[in-house]
Amino acid sequence: MSGPPPTVDGRRAGRAKLVLLAALFFGPLGLAFFLYYGGSPGLRPGGNTAHGTLYDPARPLPALALTGPDGQALGGEPLRGSWTYLYVGDGACTAECEAALRDSRIARALLTHDATRVRRLFLYSAATPSAALAGHEPDLAYARADDAAGRAILAVIGPGLPPADRLYLVDPHGNLVLAYGPADRARALLEDTKRLLKYSHIG
Repeated sequence: MSGPPPTVDGRRAGRAKLVLLAALFFGPLGLAFFLYYGGSPGLRPGGNTAHGTLYDPARPLPALALTGPDGQALGGEPLRGSWTYLYVGDGACTAECEAALRDSRIARALLTHDATRVRRLFLYSAATPSAALAGHEPDLAYARADDAAGRAILAVIGPGLPPADRLYLVDPHGNLVLAYGPADRARALLEDTKRLLKYSHIG
């Protein structure tokens, strides 16, 4: 036997329960969407954005053998196989140059066990880097920017020498992907590199 048909009040009570359950389920989801897309910008997570200036698309650097200060070719392809912090400038190394190299050294050191996945390269022109600079930067490799290979790389980065305060990040395929000015550079470089190394299976 079937029971008596539901009354109007019973149907209303049932609908109210469904509405309440829906509100409990979808309410937090709707609030999250509002806070992310329509709320205060300070509430939106910023983990998906790079701190440096992104090259979009990335600029492939030519796969060429570079020459060191002693006139000998550097082993292999220095801009392939690892992530690279690249600095381009006069070998005399002004204060802006020293600051860029220092920031790259700090960022690499703070990567701790991942530091081996990143190398540092100074592509220099004019004066040869001094022995004193080499003493301060023991893990820094040097290559000439004024020969055919160096000029080919400079042509991709931009005409002439880049600004003396600029630092670049190159991926293991030899693509120029990010550039950094002097503002808060060590932290920015470190955070971007950590994120890239976390999700990258190359280099």
